[in-house]
Amino acid sequence: MPHQKINLLKPRSLKNSPFPYWARILAFISSATLATLFIVSVIAANTTIGNNIETSGTLTVGGATSTIATALGVATTSPWGIFSVEMGTVNPSFVVSNNGSSTPSFWIGGVNQNGYIGIGTTSPNQALTVVGNIYNTGIIGIGTTTTDRALSVHGNALFSGTVMVANLIATGTLTLSGTGTTTYSGALGVASSTPWGTLSVEMEVNNPSFIVSNAGSSSPSLWVGGVNQNGYIGIGTSTPNEVLTVAGNIANLAATSTMKLRGSATLGNTPTSIKVAGRYAYVIDRGTSDLRIFDVSSTTPAFAGSIGLDLTPQDIYISGRYAYVVDGASDGLKIIDISNPAALSIMSSTSLATIGDGSSNPLGIYISGRYAYVVDSGDGYLKIIDVSDPVRPSIVSMLTAGSGPTSVFVSGRYAYVAGQQNSSSIIIDISDPFNPKNMGSITRTSQGINLDIKISGNYAYVNDNPNLRIIDVSDPANSQSIATISLGVSPTLSNLQVSGRYVYVFNSGDGKKELIAIDVSIPDSPVIVSRLNIAVGGTSPYLYVSGRYAYVANGTNFSVIDISGIETTSAIIHSLEAGNLQVRSDVLVGNQLTVTGGLTVGQGGILSTGPLAVSATTSKSVILGGLIIGTSTPATTSPNSLAFYQSVFLVEATSSASIPFTIRGAGTQLGNYLQIQSSTNTSQLVLSSSGRLGIGTSTPATELAISSSATTTIYLDSSVTTKGSCIQLKSATSSAVYHLYIGANDVASTTSDGRSGLIPIFEFGACK
Repeated sequence: MPHQKINLLKPRSLKNSPFPYWARILAFISSATLATLFIVSVIAANTTIGNNIETSGTLTVGGATSTIATALGVATTSPWGIFSVEMGTVNPSFVVSNNGSSTPSFWIGGVNQNGYIGIGTTSPNQALTVVGNIYNTGIIGIGTTTTDRALSVHGNALFSGTVMVANLIATGTLTLSGTGTTTYSGALGVASSTPWGTLSVEMEVNNPSFIVSNAGSSSPSLWVGGVNQNGYIGIGTSTPNEVLTVAGNIANLAATSTMKLRGSATLGNTPTSIKVAGRYAYVIDRGTSDLRIFDVSSTTPAFAGSIGLDLTPQDIYISGRYAYVVDGASDGLKIIDISNPAALSIMSSTSLATIGDGSSNPLGIYISGRYAYVVDSGDGYLKIIDVSDPVRPSIVSMLTAGSGPTSVFVSGRYAYVAGQQNSSSIIIDISDPFNPKNMGSITRTSQGINLDIKISGNYAYVNDNPNLRIIDVSDPANSQSIATISLGVSPTLSNLQVSGRYVYVFNSGDGKKELIAIDVSIPDSPVIVSRLNIAVGGTSPYLYVSGRYAYVANGTNFSVIDISGIETTSAIIHSLEAGNLQVRSDVLVGNQLTVTGGLTVGQGGILSTGPLAVSATTSKSVILGGLIIGTSTPATTSPNSLAFYQSVFLVEATSSASIPFTIRGAGTQLGNYLQIQSSTNTSQLVLSSSGRLGIGTSTPATELAISSSATTTIYLDSSVTTKGSCIQLKSATSSAVYHLYIGANDVASTTSDGRSGLIPIFEFGACK
C-alpha cells in the first residue's frame, strides 16, 4: 500500500488553543487505517499509536506514560529488535545523560563507529570503558557463562584505576603495577587458595617461594626459599646456603632509624664526665664530688659502687684496671683501682701545680700506653705524665697548648688540643714524650668556642659552638677546614663522640635537650640525620657512645639511648671497620694485630710464644716488679730459690745456653755498657765500652779500678777453715806466676817464707 501523506497545519485562529485542535487530529490518527505515518514534527502528551510512526524531524515524547507496542527504530526504518538505534557518521549511536547536562553518563559507540561502550566517558577506547566506580550485587562473568564468583574473568584483565576486591583468585598471571597504592584488607595467597597469613606464598617443587628483583633484571635481589624448599633467605644471591645469606654490604643507617630512650638511673646534680668500658659506666659528679659506677650490661643501669673525690673532678679516662681522674680543686691527677667496683681504692694523687706557673686547673685527660696526657686550663700547658707505676706517676714533660685548653685527644703520634679561649686547636707531636713539639694548628673560621675535639682517620671533628667543624689533618702542618654544619640557632653543645660514620653531640640550648646524630660519611657534606629529645636532666650534659648505645649524664639523670645497631649471638664477618670496639670476653686474632696507639694489658700480662721486640729508638721501656729471662720457674732446685725469684732482674741459662748474659756494644759506641747505681744515683759498678770494670767510680782508667773512701778497699775472707786467701798474678809474655797468700791458720808473724801479717810479700808460684 503506498504511503499516505497528511499535512496537518494549525490554523492561525487556533494558535493559542492547541488542545481542542490536536485532540481532533489525534483522534483521527487513532481511528485511521495507515500503514505508516510520517510526521515532520510533533509534540504528543498521552498518546497510543498502534501502527508505525516515521518522523524526519524531532519526536518528543512526554507525559506520564508512553508505550510502543512493537519495535522502535531510531535513525532506521528497519529496526533489528524492539529497540534499535543506528549510528550516524559523526555522532555516537546511543547516549544517556542527566537532565540539563551536556556530558553523557552512558555512551555507546564513538566517532569512529567502532562499537565501543563508554560509561562515564565520551571517548571509550576499549570494548567497555568505565570511568568511575562499579557497583553490582549479583554475579558478573566476563569470558564465561558459568561462575560462582561476584566477578569471574576468563582471559586477560587490565585495571588502570582503583579495584576493591574481597576475595581474589588468579589462576593465571597477576600483575600489579603503577605509582598508586595497592592495599589488601584481608589475606593475599600466592599459589594458595588458603593463605596462612596476610601474605602467604606457597613454594613449588622446583621454584623458590618468593623473589624480589629489579625491573628487567634476570637476577633476584631478594630470594626467600630455595630449590630444596629449606626456607633459606638470600639477599643478593639466588643460592642461599644459610638461614640468612647476604651477598653484598649491609648498611644500618641512623638516617633510617629512630633513636630511642631505653633506660635511666639517678645521679647527683652536676656530672662532668662519663666513660664506658666493658659492662660498666663511670660517671664523675662535681656536685657530689664522687665517682659513681653503674652496671650497664642491661638497658636499665644498676648502681655498682662509688668513691669520694676532691671538690671539683673534671674528667675521667678508663684504661685497664685503673680510672684516671683530673681535679681542679686539688690541681692534680688521681689514679683509682677499679678492678672491684664495690671496693674502689685510690692508688695515688699527684699535684700538677708543681710545674708550669703554679695556677693549675686540669680539665681534660687522655691515656695512651704508659702516658697520661693532661690539658691544664690554669697555666695553658699540655702535661705528659708517666703512669706506668700507678703508685708513683711522674711528670716527664710539658708544652704550652694555647690559652684555656679544655680537651685533648691522642691519635698515633699526635695529640690534639682544643680550648675555650683558643683561636685555634693545637696539634702536638708526642712521638718523643720527653720532647713534645708543636706541629701546627687548626685555625678557627667561626666565632665559636672549641669545647671538644675527636679524631677519626684523617679528620678532626671539633665541637665549635654553635657549629660542628670537620678538618682534614692528614698533613698536621697544613690542616684544612673542609666543612661546617650548624647545630642550632643558639646551641649549648656538650662533648662530642665519633662512632663509625656518625658524630653524636648533645645540645642543651635553644630551649632543647636533644641528642643529635650527624652523618659524616662524606666529610665535606655532613648531614643531620636524627634527633632525640630527652625531657629530663639539667643543662650540662656529657656524652659517651659505646656499641649500639649512647650514654648521657645530664643533671640528675643518667640515660641509656639505643642509637640502632645489630645484636646477635654469633657472626662470621670477613671484613670489619669499626669506630670503637669493646670486647667483654676473649679475642682470638689469627694473624697480625697492629695497634697504632698505646696498648694496655691487665693483670694477666702478656704471654708470647715467639720473640718479643721493641723497636722504639727514642722512648724508653719500663718494667715494674721484675724481669726473668730464660725460665718460668727460676732456681727451683736451689735452696735460695725464693731469694732468686725475688730478684728484680734474673737471667737463668738453659742447658743449651752456655753464656747466660751478654752485653755488646754497637759500632763505635762509647761510654758504659753496664752500670749499677745507688738510690741516690751514685755509680757503684760500671762496665765501660773498653771492657774496664770500675767499682766506686764511673770512669775506670784501668781494667780494674777501685775507688773507695773506706779503710779497707779490698777484703778477702776465706769461709773454709782449711783454705786461706790468695791473689795470683801472671804476665802475658812470661810463664812466671806470683801469688800473695795467707794460710788458713797463719798468724801475724815473720817467717822464713816471707809471710807476715805486717809486710805481705808476693811469692813465686801459683796459689795453693
